[in-house]
Amino acid sequence: MNPEGVKAARKLFGEMAVHKGYCTRRDVAKALKIQADLVKAGKPPKMLGLIMLEETMIDNSQFIDLLRELDHIVHDEVV
Repeated sequence: MNPEGVKAARKLFGEMAVHKGYCTRRDVAKALKIQADLVKAGKPPKMLGLIMLEETMIDNSQFIDLLRELDHIVHDEVV
């Protein structure tokens, strides 16, 4: 996936989580900041969803649900 695709997937994951009522926009903003801070600190990039899971913004079942939905969206656009 190209960098623009990665950005779109991140945004989509957060939007889907908010839309489904799993978290708030504030939670997503906090997770995005954590993600950016990790990269600035020279650490390996981490998926937004993993950050949200680790920060207890979403639970395991919500994380899996969002990944499945995102997978369907990405594969439907490719085909």
